[in-house]
Amino acid sequence: MIVYGAGNTAMDAARTAKRLGADEATIVFIMDRAHMEAHEFEAKEALSEGIKIKWLTSIRDIGMDDILIERMEMDQQGKPQPTGRFETLTATSVVLALGQQSDTGFYEPARRRLTATVISSSMPA
Repeated sequence: MIVYGAGNTAMDAARTAKRLGADEATIVFIMDRAHMEAHEFEAKEALSEGIKIKWLTSIRDIGMDDILIERMEMDQQGKPQPTGRFETLTATSVVLALGQQSDTGFYEPARRRLTATVISSSMPA
């Protein structure tokens, strides 16, 4: 399972999923560790419980069983910038633990595609 964000809620969601039996829980965060919103102890506890954190990564697309993420780099002003380097993560669940000013451009096309797939696969033949 993937959690998008790095605030206290994201840490709690990932830790809870792992405790409830998720094989793996990974946090994806667009900034670096110095810019995470969570308290430092929250991140330390999450890491000690086996949660993986992908710093400087952003979700670009959500598929049925995988997530496309892009590596970011910090620019001179301390803002994350896309690199064009992508990675695919396997996941059956994505939790959006985002603040109000987050880049969710990937969400609408993915939502339409996934909704259409669920609707078409649930119709009787």
